[in-house]
Amino acid sequence: EVMQTRGIVVASIAVGTYDGSVVGLKLERHRDSEAFLAKHSLSQRHAGCIKSTAFSATGKYLATGGTDETIGIYDVNSETDLGSLVQQGGSVTCLEFYEDSHLISGSEDGCIYLWKCSGRWECVSQLKGHRSAVNSASIHPSGRLALSVGKDRTLR
Repeated sequence: EVMQTRGIVVASIAVGTYDGSVVGLKLERHRDSEAFLAKHSLSQRHAGCIKSTAFSATGKYLATGGTDETIGIYDVNSETDLGSLVQQGGSVTCLEFYEDSHLISGSEDGCIYLWKCSGRWECVSQLKGHRSAVNSASIHPSGRLALSVGKDRTLR
């Protein structure tokens, strides 16, 4: 018997490719059946390879960052493309959500960008500090503090 209804999503995975496309995988479990992996191909958003992906806390949003200096935003539930964020001065190297309200992105220009995730998705702050690319960034669970590590071997 084949069930036509959607199952409960147990886990979601987003894979960025070298050709700029995004492949989404959802581990779903239907009532009284084994879990299965469902593949969802999202649109080819980036002109270059994808270097970073991040899901928001509730899994509603997916952000992808690439060598084309843009961030692609997707609504995971409706599987729709919400558009691009363009502010970076280099490849987008890292992405991290704080809940569903804010996104931080790091790039090869040495800056961290803070994005507001509601309504128009706007850049509310650009934080300079690294002398070269930002390798990784993380937000404290309180949302009041973020740390970044740069190629310049500094922690900011």
